[in-house]
Amino acid sequence: MNGLVLSIISRDRWTSGLELSRALNRRLDEGDFMEIASSGDVDVFYDVAEDEYYLRLKPLQAQEPSPEGSALPSVRLPEEPVPKPSFEEELKSAGPDWRDRYEELVKRGLIREVYINGMAFVVSSKLPGESLQHGVHLE
Repeated sequence: MNGLVLSIISRDRWTSGLELSRALNRRLDEGDFMEIASSGDVDVFYDVAEDEYYLRLKPLQAQEPSPEGSALPSVRLPEEPVPKPSFEEELKSAGPDWRDRYEELVKRGLIREVYINGMAFVVSSKLPGESLQHGVHLE
């Protein structure tokens, strides 16, 4: 089942468990979501307020060598609301001081936290007309 699930969900947006169930034409239970999560290729979050699971393929980890030897990581700012734990996981690749870097992004006004149905999300605070498709270089 995991191969079929991986072909349905995407990296760039969260897919609800209900949407996945409809695509598979069968009701998924908690055990199915745990099996999907155990593959290691999928982020799975449970929203207590909505009693719903959300899934997304984990971001690819590009490991390109830097000409200088060691490059500072860049973080892609989310265009759509992203669950805070998922954004923190991506930020952890920036190193052990990722919490300080998170606070710096908030202080600089580049990201903000929003709460939807009791779940914390991170969203970019982009200016109208500007795209944040590029990453933010963490210094």
